Amino acid sequence: MGRKLFYVIYIKDNTLKTIIDGIRLFADPTQKHKAHLTVRGPYTKFQRQFVEDWNKDLANGKMEISGIGTFFSEYQNTVYLNCIGTTTLRSVWNKKDYPDFNPHITLYNGESKDYANELVNILEAFDFRFQIDADELQILKSPVMKGEYSIYGEPFVASCLDTDLLDEMLDGDMPPLKNEESYSINKMSKDLRFDFIKRLGALLDENTSSNVKRIPKPQSPVVAE
Repeated sequence: MGRKLFYVIYIKDNTLKTIIDGIRLFADPTQKHKAHLTVRGPYTKFQRQFVEDWNKDLANGKMEISGIGTFFSEYQNTVYLNCIGTTTLRSVWNKKDYPDFNPHITLYNGESKDYANELVNILEAFDFRFQIDADELQILKSPVMKGEYSIYGEPFVASCLDTDLLDEMLDGDMPPLKNEESYSINKMSKDLRFDFIKRLGALLDENTSSNVKRIPKPQSPVVAE
C-alpha cells in the first residue's frame, strides 16, 4: 500500500497544542501524528499547484472548538474535539473517504469501546469552547516510514511535544520519555494516565475560561506491575 498525503490544519498556540497533545499521548502513547484537523485527502501526489489558492480561501480563518464528540461503529472507537467549521473551511473541504462535512481533532482512535467511553466520561465534564487559527494547510504523510522525521515532528507525538512545558503543567510529574518508540507512559496504570488527562482537561478549560477550578493532582506516578 502506497503512502497517502493529507492537507491538515495544525494547532499554532503552543499552550493549547501542548495540552491537547498531552491528552492524546496519555490516552494512547502510540499516536503517530500530533493534533490536527484533516481538511483534504487522501492524495497520492502533492497538490502544490492548489495549496496557495486553498490558503487564500482560508486567510484569517478561525475554527471554534465545541465539546467532545464520538464516532462509534463495529470497527471504530473514536473520541474527538468537535469543531464548528467556518464558511471558508467548508469551501476548501474535500475528504474523499468521509465526504460529509465533519471537522474534528481526534483525541483517541482505538480498539476498545469501553476505554473510549471512559475517556468520554472524563472529558465531557469540561466545557471546551475556544477558537484556533484555521488559516493554513500543511501536509501530513501516512503511514510514517520507520525512522523518518518530518519538520512537523512526526512520527511520534512525544517527539513534537514541548515536554518542559507539559512537565510544568503537571507540576513536575511528567514521566520520562525513554525514547521515541518506548515510553514509560506505556507502563503506567490506566487510572494514573486518566488522572493526568483529567488534570490536562482542567487546564484546557482554565486556558479558555475564567471560572474553572483546577482538578487536584493525583498521587506519585507509580507504574503498573
